[in-house]
Amino acid sequence: MNIESCSKRRFKSENEARKERGWAESEYNQKFNIYRCGDCNDWHLASIK
Repeated sequence: MNIESCSKRRFKSENEARKERGWAESEYNQKFNIYRCGDCNDWHLASIK
């Protein structure tokens, strides 16, 4: 695990990331995926293009 190489906002649980995704999709009018990071083992949001 290499937390230093991970620069995205980290969420400790998938549920926490899901809550943030709801807000982010509304705020930015854009869709986001949730994924577990292989570097830091936390959860992130990634915009869907």
